Amino acid sequence: MRVDEAIGAITERFRRFDPLPVIAELSIQNCFVDPETYSEPESEQVEALAEYAQSLALAVAQPGNDAPSAEMIDECCALIEEALEATELYFLTEFTQDDYGERYPGVETEVRFMTVMRTLKMRGDSVQEHHDELFLALLEPHEKFLRARFGFSAPEFVRAMHAIDEMLVERVGEYEDTTSQLLEELQKQFDSFVARRVSEGPASENDQINVEFFALPATEQLNAEQRRTRESISSVFDIAPDSTVTAKILDFLSADAGSNLEFLDGKGRGWPIGESIIRRKPVVRRDGRYYLFNPLLLSRVLIDMFETAVREADAGYFRDVYLPKRAAFLEEGVLEHLTRLLPDAMVYRNLKYEAIDDGKTKLFETDAIAIFDRYVFIIEDKAGGVTPAAHRGAIARIREHLENLIADAAKQGFRTRDYVAAQSPAARFRDSSGREVEVPNLASFDGCFVITPTLTPLAHFAARLAVIRQLASLPDAAWPWSVFLNDLRIVSEIIESPAEFVLYLERRLLANETVDIATTDELDYLMYFLRHGMFFGHEAGVEEKQAMVLTGYTVDLDRYYSWKGGRRSAGEKPRFNISDEMRAFVRRIEESGEDHRTFVAASFLALDADTRKMVIDSVRDLRAKRAADGEDHSLTFSAGSTGYHICIVPEPNAEASLRRLRSYSEMKKYQWRKDRWVQLAFIEESDGREKVRVFADVSPWKQDDAMEKRVAAFQQDKLQAATSNGVKIGRNDVCPCNSGRKYKKCCGRSW
Repeated sequence: MRVDEAIGAITERFRRFDPLPVIAELSIQNCFVDPETYSEPESEQVEALAEYAQSLALAVAQPGNDAPSAEMIDECCALIEEALEATELYFLTEFTQDDYGERYPGVETEVRFMTVMRTLKMRGDSVQEHHDELFLALLEPHEKFLRARFGFSAPEFVRAMHAIDEMLVERVGEYEDTTSQLLEELQKQFDSFVARRVSEGPASENDQINVEFFALPATEQLNAEQRRTRESISSVFDIAPDSTVTAKILDFLSADAGSNLEFLDGKGRGWPIGESIIRRKPVVRRDGRYYLFNPLLLSRVLIDMFETAVREADAGYFRDVYLPKRAAFLEEGVLEHLTRLLPDAMVYRNLKYEAIDDGKTKLFETDAIAIFDRYVFIIEDKAGGVTPAAHRGAIARIREHLENLIADAAKQGFRTRDYVAAQSPAARFRDSSGREVEVPNLASFDGCFVITPTLTPLAHFAARLAVIRQLASLPDAAWPWSVFLNDLRIVSEIIESPAEFVLYLERRLLANETVDIATTDELDYLMYFLRHGMFFGHEAGVEEKQAMVLTGYTVDLDRYYSWKGGRRSAGEKPRFNISDEMRAFVRRIEESGEDHRTFVAASFLALDADTRKMVIDSVRDLRAKRAADGEDHSLTFSAGSTGYHICIVPEPNAEASLRRLRSYSEMKKYQWRKDRWVQLAFIEESDGREKVRVFADVSPWKQDDAMEKRVAAFQQDKLQAATSNGVKIGRNDVCPCNSGRKYKKCCGRSW
């Protein structure tokens, strides 16, 4: 059936019969879950079915009053499902239209399709509690305005919303229990009837048995009770005003029959992706009664609904008071979550600086710079939203939002990065109070990240920047981390250390260049990182990217937050998949307080499981050797573009030993042509305790004549020492320099 045909059939029935039981049936089927067993990838529920039925019902000016039969309810539900499936099929095959390539060239096809599919099928962007807290934080500063214009405050509204949710969950549970009991009783009586008939003589045909059974008075009574239960299903969602759920709140939320005429008669022609009043008014008001069929919808539209209401009530207040406070809230929230990830970071806010642009000196501003250990984080916030037209796949609006929310923020952030990189010995800024702030030249840092948080979830827009770059003017050869505020909150609550966070950012951003990932959720990246390390290679600019789909990885995360919210009896916090020994090993490095500790710790976290185990075992062996002979002992190895040197050093003459070993590390970094090098030293003190010292070098390898001579001399010395007693070193033997590598790949390598 075509979409328009299905819409006509549905609206024709809604004009003849009361549509509320149809919405109620679809809601019970699709909008309520058991948190103990729910798994998003396995669920076949589609909230959009109930939402679409409600949108069409409110688009009918004079809906029928007669209660539909159980059969009519089923028929209308099937038509709603057909309309949604036909819409999905249309967009799945839209690219086959003759002029489609001209209208949506290149990646516009993919972006439009993903946007429409998300609007049709996908629901939910935040943990429920996080979404409520975000709403309260945004609206509580405007309590006086809300009371004056609407008659209630934001906290009162949230209390009412929770009361409605609890009431509906209880009622739906009771309804399902009642219908289950009726079905069980019907089955029990049927089994008894069949057994009796079999005992009386030869069995009748199945059809005859069914006719006889359903003709029984007791069966007819049960059937009648079942029908009455289903036909009165809308009463489950009837919300009566009380002291918590006030009439003012319900009226604020309510839409009447015919209030959604534009949905049916406008450009969208009643298609499921059309803009609907239910996103602003999710409660149906009919004959003086109120019905909320999907409490999840109410929670989802919460912020957009109130922002629209404030703007419509007083455009000046919205522009001059609400929007500035919203932007300030985003800045505060971002820094709260970042400082949870980076404890004791130095944070500088609202910094201004002068730089040359187009040959002229101009004044620029950056929202915040955070410095932690030897990393710098440049933050550019964007508090704007996404219009309904963009959600419907309007490419012009999508491009506009990509520029405003991702590209502009990225350009601002990387402009600041380039300014810091160009100033020596430090870049100078001024904060909002006029105080001068100095940020050392970028060469003194182990890494720099540009983070562009948003107050709106951008889903696949932020998750697939390599695709988005073709629609928006993102800076070349640089990737920002565009992240929704509530996703940043989850990252800050799940990631357990600064080194873990740095490694996540490195691999998350590198994935833009090394792999083609299809996902719509930043949290799928996070969970894939925790489970598998998210290592797709360490070289950018590969000719052919690995293609993969990330979906369903957030099940454990959902369970954990459902447990935290009291909706599940259990839920384990997801953690980075490393051994307890490695976790303790890395923690010791981070607790050392040494400069470059975060880079060194992240470098060990970056190793694969086998190499991490080798490190733990080797350190244990080095300590044993140190205890046996009192000498310093070390291990040198490499992984990817990074070289590693671990040493156990006795306290006497420790500084001299460290200088010697650091010189050795510098030489080995050059010899192995590594772009990054870490050295970790455990200094054994006389009282048995250990002190951690670290060294890091992130400068790219480059040719150096002096270093060539050092490497040649080192190789000759090691070879002579090893062969002084007449022993020959084979090319496949372990190198005498104690690197653990084969001689042919180490000191025996010809340069």
